[in-house]
Amino acid sequence: MKGGGRAALAFGVGLASAFAACGAPSPPGATYGALGGEVARVGDVAIPASLVERVARDKGIAPKDALGDLVEDALAAEGARAASLDRAPSVAWATQDALARAVSVRAWQAAREAGPASMDELSRLTVIHAVVLRSRTVEEVRSAAAARAIAAAVPAATNAADFEARAKAVSAGLRLQVESLAPFDASGRDADGRELDLDFVAGAFAIPAVGATSGVVESRFGWHVIRLVAREPPAPADVEARRRELESAVQALRARTAWRAILHERQGRTAIDVSSAADELLARVTVTQ
Repeated sequence: MKGGGRAALAFGVGLASAFAACGAPSPPGATYGALGGEVARVGDVAIPASLVERVARDKGIAPKDALGDLVEDALAAEGARAASLDRAPSVAWATQDALARAVSVRAWQAAREAGPASMDELSRLTVIHAVVLRSRTVEEVRSAAAARAIAAAVPAATNAADFEARAKAVSAGLRLQVESLAPFDASGRDADGRELDLDFVAGAFAIPAVGATSGVVESRFGWHVIRLVAREPPAPADVEARRRELESAVQALRARTAWRAILHERQGRTAIDVSSAADELLARVTVTQ
């Protein structure tokens, strides 16, 4: 078969598995008889026309040759399973990576298909937040627990001073920072050009109403609890210009929000067991630059 299938074997297997799992649709109007819209099926793996088209485009080959490569890859994958190679840690993690990437692709696709930015997405937000800062001397589980205590304590706060007092009262002596931020948009930039952490921004934009408070929002700085103080929409004359300016930022915000929601939901259902020897083992790992 043509198209250099052997050189792209590992890529092809992961791509075929991920897209078959996603159930990628065939192009509108395409029919393939008894296969019900599939171009081909190898064992229990479907090969949709959209996947053939993508592989053909990415490799610069004819669709027939792309289909041949995908069939070869599916057969090789069957052979790998028969030899129990799918149980090898490296292969298992490659599969995990492919599935994670499929979720990311879907999130971005949904973000683009959601249409123009809403007025809420075009608004500038003003917030106050309390953050339990990361520390090398404090276990993350303790910092996260303190942030959850803050999230339970501050929703009843009546003003910024009350918010800060309630947060400090339950912070258990950890490194806590409480601050009011200048208005910022979906890109995370404020009027002075300061750029905020995008996980923080996504958490702020997810707050449904002015005066409401987020749950715990994790960023690279720590664990935040955010109160939405104000939401300022653009002036009517500026709406379309703001939509053009923030189009990519809004799509990224939507995709990030969907991604974080999936992680939060799965964390609540999936056991995560970190070895007590993790720090010692990781200290032996050498990272070359």
